[in-house]
Amino acid sequence: MPLDAMEDLVGGAGLTLWKILKTWVDETRIDRAHPTFMEWYEWLIDLLNERGKTKRLPAFIKYINWNSTLF
Repeated sequence: MPLDAMEDLVGGAGLTLWKILKTWVDETRIDRAHPTFMEWYEWLIDLLNERGKTKRLPAFIKYINWNSTLF
């Protein structure tokens, strides 16, 4: 999946959820000896943060004129 599409789908919610989950994930990795727990989610969030595009238009504004009959 193209990273731009992933950013559109996960974007703001993913970044916000990671702020909430990070401490729990870190503790779970230690408590359960499971260092790969949610590793790909963390990787994706790190990648999105590196891109620095966290201030894009919300989908409900960006695609206000979208028409499902176009697809």
